[in-house]
Amino acid sequence: EDIGKELGVCNPGIGIVITAVLAIVVLAPFAEEIFFRGFFFAGLRTRWSLWPSALLSGAVFGLVHAPTGPTAAIPLAGLGVGLAWLYDKTGSIWPCVLAHLLNNSLAISVVISQC
Repeated sequence: EDIGKELGVCNPGIGIVITAVLAIVVLAPFAEEIFFRGFFFAGLRTRWSLWPSALLSGAVFGLVHAPTGPTAAIPLAGLGVGLAWLYDKTGSIWPCVLAHLLNNSLAISVVISQC
């Protein structure tokens, strides 16, 4: 499966590449962190302790990414748990956005290098 073509980053059009990279590296981390940590995890955390809340929100985060494939979804569930822990420890969504942005930057760099 050619993930680069699916994401639009191996397309020869520079506008499409720039748009895809901005969406994956900037917009997705911001939107996903607001929902998964700021809303979903924070809501679970009002009723449950850290680890059950982190594990459930991380599992759902991984499931949302399941169409990417199990080799991505399983590690992303782990990333979701780690980001929930980070949010719990810092009390801020911004370290999570930054960590998510760095993760996506690394992932997109690998995909682009394989185009």
